[in-house]
Amino acid sequence: MYYEQLGWIESPFNPNKPDPRFILYDDLGRDILVQASREPGRIFYVYGKIGMGKTTLALWMSEVAEIYDLESVLIHGGRLYDPDIVKEKLRLIVRGPSFIKWIIYKIKRKSLMRYIVIVDDVTEIPDRHFFESLVGLLELPGRHVSICMLGNKKLNEWSLREVFTNRSIIEYELKKPSKEKILQMIRSRIESVGGTEFHPLTLDEILMAIEEKETIRDILLELERKVVEKVEGKKP
Repeated sequence: MYYEQLGWIESPFNPNKPDPRFILYDDLGRDILVQASREPGRIFYVYGKIGMGKTTLALWMSEVAEIYDLESVLIHGGRLYDPDIVKEKLRLIVRGPSFIKWIIYKIKRKSLMRYIVIVDDVTEIPDRHFFESLVGLLELPGRHVSICMLGNKKLNEWSLREVFTNRSIIEYELKKPSKEKILQMIRSRIESVGGTEFHPLTLDEILMAIEEKETIRDILLELERKVVEKVEGKKP
């Protein structure tokens, strides 16, 4: 493999392996978690093009939710959607915390367990009953529950938006981050596999990819193509 010739342990540009270490939208994620922690019943909807980083954001939020006194329940849509697993995850909220978690909350002097249900690829879930169950969670007595959904369509283009009729939904669009933030992400990716800085790429090559490509996925694919060309070109 090309990356072995560079001394890397794996490709740093794999867009099919979302990694919360390389989060680009942490400011948005923090804002959502803070709001969810402060007030129950919040519904957030984050949309953006395929490959913009929604799954990475969902994973990151799920990992750091505890910092904001939130129990995260992460649900994947699309090909990863499993109704049986989803039912069990939602039942955990209905049942309430385990005895140990209840004791921890009492020690922290927290009156309620706070939950955030994070649903990735929400527009790829055709199960209307699932969304009706989500709405039901918001109405559970003695529960502090908020929902964050991430999808590829605008909210008004999503066919199951009607399930949340009369519910206020805070909508966000994921747009391409600043060049500086993307550069830092690329540097971190290369260094995480054993590389140094941007080598073997030049800063100009990376900036060109950032300028020309619309999504994070396409930027990563373009950079991998450039690296492969460089490695292959050095072969005798």
